Amino acid sequence: MVGVTDTDLNRKVRKTCERISENLYVIGNEPTLACFRVAEHLYKNGPATQDRKFEMRSLETQLRDCCFGLEYSLKALKSIEKSQSTFSRIKNLLRDTHFNKQQINYDRAVHQRVARMSQGNSS
Repeated sequence: MVGVTDTDLNRKVRKTCERISENLYVIGNEPTLACFRVAEHLYKNGPATQDRKFEMRSLETQLRDCCFGLEYSLKALKSIEKSQSTFSRIKNLLRDTHFNKQQINYDRAVHQRVARMSQGNSS
């Protein structure tokens, strides 16, 4: 008789566990409970998500500003590269001007010496 009650008891326990499991599954997947879980999640995580959203917008603005600065700098560098020949010509003109100024100063000095010498000989 003990053997019969054990199998009977096992069958009843299995059936009860199956019903409990089935009820838990139904309760866990009930739509109103799911909506409650979603609302609870939003209530808990909403402010942090919103803070991250504002932070991301701020970072996006900073990144956009940096990109604009980089593009502007790139355009300036390319413009400087294009004007290299102009700067080279200016450099050559300045060198020629400096040489011509030295030549004029030298010619003046020679002219003044010659004038002094001729004045010294005339007296």
